[in-house]
Amino acid sequence: MLVLGGLGLIVVIGLAVYAGRLLAQLKIQQNVIKAAVTKRNNKIVADIQYIALAMLEGRCEISEGVIRQYHLLNALQSSKPLLWSSHFPSTYALYEIVGDLARLEQRKQLKANQRFEEDKQRLEAEEQYQESVLLEANSLKELELSQYIVK
Repeated sequence: MLVLGGLGLIVVIGLAVYAGRLLAQLKIQQNVIKAAVTKRNNKIVADIQYIALAMLEGRCEISEGVIRQYHLLNALQSSKPLLWSSHFPSTYALYEIVGDLARLEQRKQLKANQRFEEDKQRLEAEEQYQESVLLEANSLKELELSQYIVK
């Protein structure tokens, strides 16, 4: 009976050590993932800030900047959902209008009258949202992700 108890104790200790090693590895892995996500988010935030500054300085068309910022904002990762449309409603509203318009190669394939109609639609939307989008760009040029993450 004593031998069986001793063997049982050895098995339990062995399993406890194994479980401890697995938990330690898991913690290390989680820290590596967290560091990678933080690094990626920092790069995305820097890109968002750069585009916002370019929009404010007139180096980037408003609609192009909005399209880029929309995708970058949605690429940010957080443990809680980030509802950017509530923080930057004009950026998201303008994206809803210009986001599906043809660009690059698709635009080249459009007929002249189709390009004209899309340009007209884009310019009208830019004019409508310009002031409010630039106000939001002013906030985005100093974006800090920690301000928007609810803990």
